[in-house]
Amino acid sequence: MKRLTTVEQRGRVIRAVIDWSTGNGRNRLVTAEGGSPRLDGTSRVMGDHQARICESLEVKLLRGYSALEQCRLELHPIMTRIIYCKDDDRPGEYEHVQFDFLGYTFQPRRAKNRWGKFFISFLPAISTKAAKKIRKTIRGWRMAATRNNQHLGDLARFINPIIRGWMNYYGRFYRSWCVLVLRHINGALAAWARRKFKRFRRKEQASVHWLWRVSRREPNLFAHWQMGIRPDAEV
Repeated sequence: MKRLTTVEQRGRVIRAVIDWSTGNGRNRLVTAEGGSPRLDGTSRVMGDHQARICESLEVKLLRGYSALEQCRLELHPIMTRIIYCKDDDRPGEYEHVQFDFLGYTFQPRRAKNRWGKFFISFLPAISTKAAKKIRKTIRGWRMAATRNNQHLGDLARFINPIIRGWMNYYGRFYRSWCVLVLRHINGALAAWARRKFKRFRRKEQASVHWLWRVSRREPNLFAHWQMGIRPDAEV
């Protein structure tokens, strides 16, 4: 029996994945129903046929398991699943309508078109896991406990590069969700002020109001202030 080279083994894996995803070129992966043509050239239909489409996708998934087993590989039993990209054009029901990928959660979300009309679209936003990690990082800075001998400028030089990195990555899609997470930085700065200045001890509103005045006087001091994420103190 001929022993396969590394290149030939990789080729078998690639062919197995292609055959699984395309159905040997005959039945390409079908998404949801609408009214426009599918990738296989036929028309989409509404109604009970949707269930049969979901069943065909499950068959393709099982076919993928067997194809990769021949190459001594396996799909992750939990992370490999069929996702229904639900939106206004695909209103059907399915078991899984969201998934996490690279720190984002893809799921049906409210959006607005160019005419100002709201609709539901399948969009990414910062995931719950990533948001928890950011809040944990902010708490880990322990600015109130370990940096109360520093000035606001010192804190800005420390955290601004991190904030810009978060916003550049997680704020690229559905920015409002990332903004909600970064507002925790203002809370950490207010806690720092209560620890540093005696006049703010046990006066949370006063410390937030002071921070708000600083943000108006120096709006470019912190990276998130430059993006409009300032303390919510109106009085």
